[in-house]
Amino acid sequence: MVLSPEAVEAALMAWLREVHGGDPPPEALQGVLIDGKALRGTRTLEQMALMLVSAFDHESACVLLQHAVPADPNEQKAVLDLLKQMVLTGRVITADAAHCYPETCEQIVDSGGHYVITAKANRPTLVATISSEFAALDAAPPPSTKSSNVGLNARVTPRMTRATVVTKSGPSRPRPP
Repeated sequence: MVLSPEAVEAALMAWLREVHGGDPPPEALQGVLIDGKALRGTRTLEQMALMLVSAFDHESACVLLQHAVPADPNEQKAVLDLLKQMVLTGRVITADAAHCYPETCEQIVDSGGHYVITAKANRPTLVATISSEFAALDAAPPPSTKSSNVGLNARVTPRMTRATVVTKSGPSRPRPP
């Protein structure tokens, strides 16, 4: 008897959900890493190495979902397919700069998730926008503080006075919370 990879994956996913109590509630913010890797030893003179994209749970160190990257499309398309099969509500997707694309971020947000993705030189306009936003924050006055007591035991409570909101259309200007 031969088992299909899809049947094995479905059985493992059902087991993982049972062991970990299913998908996280929206307020849980479970960290999930998305990454692609070439499988060592699969490259030959005639073919490229087999590539996989995986969703890896930060807390349990388990692979939640994994797909082979077809030879024709790139890794980005495989990541989008992987994200479409996951419940993203209650999850923070983390990824390296290879996955820093608007389509990936939109897929995550549209599916109810959050993301932290590295931006590097592969996205120069985005890096420049982010840098200018941080420069604007650095030029802004420091956060205000409120003192509750006077004397040696004084407590100073910092209050945030500005926030930068990053949306699909890019970061907004700093504004009061």
